[in-house]
Amino acid sequence: MKKKIRAICNEAVSLSLRKRAEDCLLLTEIDANAVDGTDYRRLLWELQAHQIELEMQLAELRKAHAKSRALVARLRASETQLRLGFDYSYDWEYWQKPDRGIAYMSSSCEDITGIPPAEFVANHRLLRRIVHPEDRAIMNQHMRETAVNRADAQLEFRIKNPSGEVRYIAHRCRAVISPEGVYMGRRVSNRDITERKQIELKLMASESRYKTLFETASDAIFIMSGEVFVDCNAATLDMFRCTREQIINKPPYDFSPAIQPDGRDSLSAAREKIHAALQGRTMLFEWWHQRADGEVFYAEVSLHAFRIETDDFIVAIVRDINKRRLLEQQLEKQAHTDVLTGLNSRGHLLALLEREIKRAKRYNSPLSVAMLDLDYFKAVNDNHGHHAGDMVLKAFARVCLEVLRKIDVIGRVGGEEFVVLFPETTLEQALEVAERLRQAIAAMNVRIESGLCIRFTVSMGLAALDNNDINLDGLLTQADKALYQAKYGGRNKVCCFSAG
Repeated sequence: MKKKIRAICNEAVSLSLRKRAEDCLLLTEIDANAVDGTDYRRLLWELQAHQIELEMQLAELRKAHAKSRALVARLRASETQLRLGFDYSYDWEYWQKPDRGIAYMSSSCEDITGIPPAEFVANHRLLRRIVHPEDRAIMNQHMRETAVNRADAQLEFRIKNPSGEVRYIAHRCRAVISPEGVYMGRRVSNRDITERKQIELKLMASESRYKTLFETASDAIFIMSGEVFVDCNAATLDMFRCTREQIINKPPYDFSPAIQPDGRDSLSAAREKIHAALQGRTMLFEWWHQRADGEVFYAEVSLHAFRIETDDFIVAIVRDINKRRLLEQQLEKQAHTDVLTGLNSRGHLLALLEREIKRAKRYNSPLSVAMLDLDYFKAVNDNHGHHAGDMVLKAFARVCLEVLRKIDVIGRVGGEEFVVLFPETTLEQALEVAERLRQAIAAMNVRIESGLCIRFTVSMGLAALDNNDINLDGLLTQADKALYQAKYGGRNKVCCFSAG
């Protein structure tokens, strides 16, 4: 356009000069031939008018030439701005021609790939060579599809630069179509997403590790939202003997008996602990849970609250301690129980007696104690053996449990010595119970392994808590003195301690 306008202007100027020369020559010839003055003036006017017309045309051509130069300058400025925009972009931009040659490559490609733009322009096959070997198949598929349908497309892939560094690329391309509908190639934008991808991969690896820990944990793990379970691990299904569908969207008290060991109902107790956890308190407690088949078991539960964006959740870790709890109870029972007779052991009985004395003093209620001793028990061991003696002691314990009241407590404190605690019982009331027990023992027969029947009796001494100054040792001393009276008063009798 620019060259064409310049050629037209040059031609117009040349034409104008030639015309002026011809006019001058004509005027000379006119003067020489002495043309009539009227014709001369008319011809001169025509020449002047023609000259003015040519000058106006020349001015228009100069004006068009100036506009053309301004347009070219604007185009150059626009091209410069566009190239600057591409060259200073963080993204790797380029224009790939229909024959896959490179029309333009931004300078950012060298920052991302380590290869200067000129090398890509000179050899467009470098674009495929730098694709990571494991991603070349998806890139080839992408190139085939875009070549056929010329649609916009995007994908993620990896490149491997000359130094061996691997980078992740987010690729977007768009077909370039001229106003006349001619396919002019593809406009491509590649963004380096290596940092973001590495974070994503780390998060995925972390999530995978925690998911593995979650699923392989031996403890049951629940995720709660509000008052319902929204997720659980495999150990949960084993522990509660149910399916995932039976747990999700159910509250914890659906998997608990109605009443907890402390006497509270499971619904209110569970809500209280959930509320405390949501307030930021770490909860650790024992709980009775119930399996799908109805079996109740002891569990140790910990609750921890956490937040994801604006939503609050609770992770509940449940450990089945049923075997441990039952073992503890068994050990506790063994520690509190006499192995031979099954009655309370000496230490446990004395602790109960100490507690009952304090309670009786606090509430000013009656309390009585009896000391029992089997009469002539040494003779049983000497004549029939210790095994027969053990059988006698077991039979004695059995009769005691049958005759004594539910509130009464009995324990073995020595070889053949026993103590009975009578809570809320006066000395007169205790005497009635003790006398019934004495008669029941005197009437029983114990058949030993030899087939013989052994009869035996028991002597008892009673004492009552009659003032606030007396303590455990004092009360037992009084009962022991009463027992001494029974022993040396003929045995097989009950005697009451009297301060007089």
